Amino acid sequence: LAGDGQFDSPGHCAKFCVYTIMDHTTGLIIDFFIAQKGLNFEELERAGCRELLKKIIAKGVSQFKFVTDRHSGIRAMIRDDISFSTVTHYFDIWHLAKSIGKILKELTKLKRNESLIPWKQSIINHFWFSCRNSAGDPQKLIQTFHSFLLHISNSHKWTTGTFSKMRGENLFPNFSQVVKCAHGKLQKIQLRRGAWIDRKSETFSELFDKITNKQLSEDMMHCSEFLHTGSIENYHNVRLKYLPKRIAFSRETTAIRSMIAIIETNRNIPTTTSSLQEPKMYVRYSKASAKWILRKESKKKDYTYRGEILSKIEAHFFNGTFEFADMTEYVP
Repeated sequence: LAGDGQFDSPGHCAKFCVYTIMDHTTGLIIDFFIAQKGLNFEELERAGCRELLKKIIAKGVSQFKFVTDRHSGIRAMIRDDISFSTVTHYFDIWHLAKSIGKILKELTKLKRNESLIPWKQSIINHFWFSCRNSAGDPQKLIQTFHSFLLHISNSHKWTTGTFSKMRGENLFPNFSQVVKCAHGKLQKIQLRRGAWIDRKSETFSELFDKITNKQLSEDMMHCSEFLHTGSIENYHNVRLKYLPKRIAFSRETTAIRSMIAIIETNRNIPTTTSSLQEPKMYVRYSKASAKWILRKESKKKDYTYRGEILSKIEAHFFNGTFEFADMTEYVP
């Protein structure tokens, strides 16, 4: 399962936080909870996550994997609350990659660290590679990722005690499983022209301290299953069509419009054999990143559910069988 929250307004003045849980395998939205300031006396996103996890466990789903962003409150809640002891918590890879990118961006702002610029994207790509090839082993993931520190200094084989003096009392990096780079033998011209960074330089020292930070390293170990919340982010974009953040809505309206967004999302999940095939791709130039990128070819959405809803409303109205739905689960 994957979970994420969306607030009803930009900035820090939100009244509602709609927390959603999705089946990561199928992409179907399972349920949502509206946390409201004043009714929920803890941080709203954490409150929404707590209520939905309790609801899922109460329905008999005892053991499952749950992926979220790096929300510190949710991390502490799942770790410390005994009622969630059967939930295995993972972090979204994209958010970790973004955090690494921010660290590298800050380092490369300084002129003395300009030798790090050619390695920025390669380090982020290497993080994705490490997550994909960890085979569910957190130690293999973190050791594979930290091995880039040796690669950029032109060391492609090493011993288990490498960096033992440099790391001091820190637990990371520790190479007990990974003792060489995954690439083959480099050509002489590659060795000669490589933008290698001296281990004794100030640039390498700063990079080492930032990347081997205990908290960041421990968070990376929660990415060993190669899971992400990208599908929920796409759903949030659909919600914004029905619940724009610049307009205030009541709790009832928020619930109903969220349901419409969920129906639209679940109706457009690929189900047939042809739709499950690899999507067509095209190349597009991105001004933001100043490079060519691959994009999926979009398909027309199925909006027939709108006519079905209106037909049912009309039938109930003329037959005199119109009943109000029980909304107490979402609007107490």
